Amino acid sequence: MYKGSKKKTADNFILENPLLTIAQGISSSRSEEVFEENPVDIQEFIESRKFLNQKWNGRTGCRPIIMQILIEITKNNIREVTGYLTANSFNLWSLVYGLSPISDSTKILGIPAFRLGEILYLILTSFVIFKVKVKDHKSILYSFLILSLGAFLILTKMHERYYFLTFIFLALLSGVDKKLRKIYYLCSLLFFINLYHFWWMPKFAFLIDILSQNLVEKLLAILNILLFFSLLKYYVGIPKAINRENLYNKFKWIRNSS
Repeated sequence: MYKGSKKKTADNFILENPLLTIAQGISSSRSEEVFEENPVDIQEFIESRKFLNQKWNGRTGCRPIIMQILIEITKNNIREVTGYLTANSFNLWSLVYGLSPISDSTKILGIPAFRLGEILYLILTSFVIFKVKVKDHKSILYSFLILSLGAFLILTKMHERYYFLTFIFLALLSGVDKKLRKIYYLCSLLFFINLYHFWWMPKFAFLIDILSQNLVEKLLAILNILLFFSLLKYYVGIPKAINRENLYNKFKWIRNSS
């Protein structure tokens, strides 16, 4: 199994090194060097050095033993950073458990965390389906906004970059609704910090020291959750009718440019 913490992204790192090493059939000594750098359960691979003498399978473009090893490594190791609760995202799970590499199969009240996340998200989705008005432009945009940000905050295995979907809808809505602009600016700042966190490029020692603090990470997660509930409050308060002509006119520049 992949034993790294947050230093490497398991899916890309394992695929780009050990699997290519196997597929190319390079010398076993070099293979062991690569696998020492990228800890993977490769006992079967080490014990099967004779695979180098096997014929290539024309249909799969791979030696049979390689296919078997690839399947085993994929099955045992490739699962979005081995199925962590959160992959460097300031969300509900980082608030509760921090950003440590904890399995999303961890049980909470007897329910695996990833399943609990799915249940909570299903509840949110059901509420949105009940609330959305298909003939109301603003309601539809708000619905997508709530679902996208809700997914980032509630579901497990979330990377920091998955926050981007929220801005597609938040940018449109804040363009026609001034009261959302402060939320937009705050979300943008949090997203920027989340993208910088852990990757640390460019490196500023004082920022790394501050943002690496567990308390700071949890505070940033709380801010994200508070912003979500602020948006949810706006969403619940959307009136039954909206002057759609007004909303349409605000995007007049789009119509004129087409």
